Amino acid sequence: MTTLLDAVELIGNRITEIDMTLARIAPSDPNAAELMTLRCQLDLQQQALLVQAFDENSAQFQSAAAALQTVNESIGDSIRKIDHIASVIDNVSRLLASVANLVTTVGKLA
Repeated sequence: MTTLLDAVELIGNRITEIDMTLARIAPSDPNAAELMTLRCQLDLQQQALLVQAFDENSAQFQSAAAALQTVNESIGDSIRKIDHIASVIDNVSRLLASVANLVTTVGKLA
């Protein structure tokens, strides 16, 4: 069973990985700007989760959390592979979509 704390930690760990990747990309690189935008959106979604009051035992939360975990596992350590920056951006976008789905689900439970 996934808890809110598990989901927040997962997102936070990925934000940290994105920060480490951004530190290795030249700020003038257009990919850095796109990755930073995605990072900021993830952070906002994480914050939105923190202010919701809901039943984390609900089937809806568990289903959305499982989907997030599946995306997270499929991404693996790819976020740190800056030599494949297009894949990094695609994977972070998939993660963001899954987190947004989790936040939307939680919003309906609150």
